[in-house]
Amino acid sequence: MPALWLGFSDDDIANSENMDDMIRVFTNMPIEKRFLNPEDFGLNHIGHMRYFSSKTNAKAPELWQMAVDWFSKDE
Repeated sequence: MPALWLGFSDDDIANSENMDDMIRVFTNMPIEKRFLNPEDFGLNHIGHMRYFSSKTNAKAPELWQMAVDWFSKDE
């Protein structure tokens, strides 16, 4: 099953290196990794969990749309 991994430059838990370590566990999984900067979306901070915040979605709906588009791409 393919997976989309989104990471953020201000996430001190799932930084890019830690994401790569986790991804290595899934040797047969087709993975698309995107590592993003909150500032590119007009946000000061996303961190580890604020991607899931309705406030983040209100300020930067293109972030959630990125996931929606990824899920919809093979329809």
